[in-house]
Formats: sequence, C-alpha cells, structure tokens
Amino acid sequence: MTTVALFGAGGKMGIRTSENMKDSEFDMLYVEPGAAGVERLKALGLAPTPADAALAQADAVILAVPDELMERIAADVVPKMKSGAILITLDAAIPYAGKLPKRGDVAYFVTHPSHKGSWFKKKTQSLVNALIQGTDAQYALGERIARQMHRPVGDSYRLTLEQMMLLEPAVAESLGVACRIAVTKAIEEVVRLGVPKDAAVDFITGHLGGVIGGATRDPGHRGWLSEGALLIGDWAYSTVFREGWEKILTPAGLREQAKVIAAGTYEGRKELARTTIDMPQ
Repeated sequence: MTTVALFGAGGKMGIRTSENMKDSEFDMLYVEPGAAGVERLKALGLAPTPADAALAQADAVILAVPDELMERIAADVVPKMKSGAILITLDAAIPYAGKLPKRGDVAYFVTHPSHKGSWFKKKTQSLVNALIQGTDAQYALGERIARQMHRPVGDSYRLTLEQMMLLEPAVAESLGVACRIAVTKAIEEVVRLGVPKDAAVDFITGHLGGVIGGATRDPGHRGWLSEGALLIGDWAYSTVFREGWEKILTPAGLREQAKVIAAGTYEGRKELARTTIDMPQ
C-alpha cells in the first residue's frame, strides 16, 4: 500500500484533505504541529504522526501549508524524503518561483481543483496537474492521490507548470479577485448612496452569475446579454481596466506574481481584499 504523509493536516487547507483522505486507498500519516490543528484532527478520529517518522515511511508527501511558509517547510522536508518519493504541492506559484529544494531523485507534482462554484451548480470539480520532475508513473500516482484529495472529481487535465500559473494565480486570482474587490467596493458605494444592501447584493450577484457564466462556458457567445449590455460593457472596459493589464499573462508577469505569493506581501500593499459584503463563494 502507498503511504502518504499530509503536512499541515489540521490546518485550513489540510483538514479538508484529511477528511477526504482518511478512508482512502492510501495508508495515511497526518503531520500537524499546532495545538488547534491537532484538536481538529481528533474531531475526525485522527492522530498526528511526528514529521521525521512520517517522512521515513512516506511514498508521497503533500504540503497543505500556506504559500508563505512552503519554501521553509520544503527546505526541511525534501532532504528527508525517501528516494523515489513524490512531493505534492497544492499551488503552482512556489515551484514556479524556484523555491523548492534541488533534489533529483524525488518527483515534484502540483495539483489544483477547479472548485465547484455555487453559481454554476457543478456536481463535481475538475483538476489541473503538472509534473515538474519525475516519471509518467509518478504523475499517475500524483493524479490518483489528487483525485482522492479533491473528490468528487470529474475531468483531470495534465498541464505544464506555466499553464497552471496562467490559470491561477493569473486569471482566477489576480484578475478574478481584483474584479471581486472592485464589485464589492461598488456594492458598498451604491449602499452608501441609498440602495438597500440586500437588494444590491441580490441584484448584482445574480447578474454577474449570468455574465461570468456565459463568458466561461463559451467566451465567444453573447448568451442572454442584450445589445445595450454589450454596448455599455465595451464602453466601460477601458475605464475600468488599466491599459496593459494583460501583462499578468506574460512570463514576466507570472514571475512577478510568483514572487509576491512566495514573499507573502508586496511593496506598498494595501488591505483591499477584506470587505464587509457577503459575496457568494
């Protein structure tokens, strides 16, 4: 049986993975140093394993840890992994930034789910995966583990690391969350101008569900959008978006985004993402 060590097993990301993996085909070891995380594991009927003991046994190691901690944790974990084992990360940015240790006899695999958006009523989610180094057999193992981590899973796509970066952070986070911040600030402003908050949230999020859903299902299709909506959207595009924003999709832009995520901050950062409007997840 394949032994999998899950680091950060009781954390924000890890606890969901722990729950999905506890009855899987794999022999699971849960690594969690934090007292609160240990309590979360206990609530699932799980007990933590010391890191070194887990690494001595693990055929695969999952790092379910915050991005800003991953470089430091990987620097401690990777040298202790068994030869031929596979390291699995949940985001592309840290590997893309070159922050994983150099070791040629272990595989590096990245996986990330599409997430089931409530607007689109998907029963399953898809996966995107990249093998940074390793064999096709190790890719197959990584994908099998990823399907269990993120179940239920439908389609699974094999991409390059750069292609994963284009999807996230570039489009899903850099563009998507920036749009969310803008929409949330706009809702706050119309509420300030007298529109009832519930009416504003219901109306705007309802419309955005159709607008975004249509764009993602068929980017070239106008869907139910009226000619007036298309016209005013074209008019507003150059006002809302700064010229050259597409640079986030260039190699230089991807490197900059990876650098920001790896650092956990950026020069001149402002706390814009935390808002008071309860938007759909």
